[in-house]
Amino acid sequence: MGRSQDELELTGERRLADVFDHYVTLVPALGGLSRSILLSRNEEFASRDEIVHDGDEIAFLPPVSGGMRPAYTHEIVDAETGNFFALTNGEIDSKSIVNRLLRPEDGAYVDFVGVVRYNTKG
Repeated sequence: MGRSQDELELTGERRLADVFDHYVTLVPALGGLSRSILLSRNEEFASRDEIVHDGDEIAFLPPVSGGMRPAYTHEIVDAETGNFFALTNGEIDSKSIVNRLLRPEDGAYVDFVGVVRYNTKG
């Protein structure tokens, strides 16, 4: 985009999608990368429908190559329930997920690894 930072004044209730769309009008090529760009609000991954608050820091995280790729492209952790949801483009490391989620009070876990068929009944 030709800049490392920018400030934007917003009026009314706005979402991250509105901020992104604003910059697409300034840099139309950004629109073609929309599906590949992750957004963050205050240094945490955020969905485009999240509301922007006064003073929020918004970042557009473009796809990059080289270096060490993070295990997950998106990650949600609910500390209260212990639920963990993630998306990855790489191989799923079942052992690290089990180690992350298994608690002392758990007696066992079941791990299924399989391949989804392309079609059924022919």
